[in-house]
Amino acid sequence: MTRPHGQTATTSASLLKILQKAQAAGTRFSHTERVMHTACEFWIAAVNHSLNRYLGIIPKIVLRDAEAAFAAIEISSVANILREARNSLMAATPAIPTEHAVAQVQQSLDRLEESVDEMIGKFAAEQTWSRLKRPTFEAAVFSAKAEAEARIR
Repeated sequence: MTRPHGQTATTSASLLKILQKAQAAGTRFSHTERVMHTACEFWIAAVNHSLNRYLGIIPKIVLRDAEAAFAAIEISSVANILREARNSLMAATPAIPTEHAVAQVQQSLDRLEESVDEMIGKFAAEQTWSRLKRPTFEAAVFSAKAEAEARIR
C-alpha cells in the first residue's frame, strides 16, 4: 500500500449506488455484489487508515465479514491477516485491546506488496464478464427468434 489508491473510492461509491438501488426497488442484490461492497469498504478504510472507526464496536464480526469477502475474491494474503486478527481478538486471555489488534492489522496491510485494488478490480471485471457471457432467458429467446428469421429469409 505504498502508492496511492484513488480508484477504490469511486468503485465503492458505484457499488453503494447499485446496492441502494437494488434495496430501494425491493430486489435483492447478489452474493457477488455483497462481497464486492464489503471488500471495497474494508479496503478503503485500510487505505485511509480508518480501520478503528470502520470496525466500530463489533470488530470480530466486521473482520469475519471482510475475511470472507477477501477469501471469496481469492485475495488470501488479506483474508489470512484478517483471520489472524479475528482469532487473536477471540482467543487472547486477557483480552488484547481492539486498538492494538487493529494497529497490527494496519501494519500488516501496509506491508503488502500486492496491489489489492487491482485484484478487486480484476474480480469485478471477471464477474461482469461472466454475467455477460451467460445469456438471460430473454437473450436466448431473442437469439432463437433471430436465427429462425434468418433461416426463413
